[in-house]
Amino acid sequence: MVSAYNIPWVICTKYVLSNYFTTLELKDGGRMERLYPIPVQQETAQGEPTPAARILDWEREPENLKRHMLGRGYRMNEYLSGYIDLYDGEIGYQNYLFKRDELKTLVTAIEKDIDEGSYNKYYATSGQENLSETYYSNISMEYYNRDGQYDVWDYFYSYRRYHRESPVKEKTMSSTVFLTFGPECRHTIEALERMGVFESYRLETIEEYRLRTAYD
Repeated sequence: MVSAYNIPWVICTKYVLSNYFTTLELKDGGRMERLYPIPVQQETAQGEPTPAARILDWEREPENLKRHMLGRGYRMNEYLSGYIDLYDGEIGYQNYLFKRDELKTLVTAIEKDIDEGSYNKYYATSGQENLSETYYSNISMEYYNRDGQYDVWDYFYSYRRYHRESPVKEKTMSSTVFLTFGPECRHTIEALERMGVFESYRLETIEEYRLRTAYD
């Protein structure tokens, strides 16, 4: 096997559909590509070692999740700017702009949470949205990578193009990390607290936000 990859979930009417794509190298020097659609439901994503459960276990490995969340070449990322959007009932919302040194601290905290599995609930899931355990606020960070790297979503959706005999040469030197998180991401939250992010605002879950604003 030359390579294998799980293409992101596609939401269907009654279940989530994941496509598992793999490239096989044949003895005669040729290559064969196979794409396997895998239906995913809550019961098939846990418990018994179903294909869906095994894929989720692979995605939950810290290194794989870091590459997914922060970019395939995340170790060389130089974070330039970023913000977290904080919402308030009177003003509406406000963006807290991170300083460069704060971004370094924040990324370190994010990676610690990934290592401990705290982000699994928000990224390596069966597609079930838990409104009471996911914050309405999101973290956005722009970075520069001097080695260049493939934009993670372009890589996902153009996987076959990247793995032909003459793969594309173009790489992006910069991109944006956009993160969803929740109460379990304690290192991330502690880092934000030390920055004074919550002095005037507090984090609220999607469910809390919708109840407070009567959003349906």
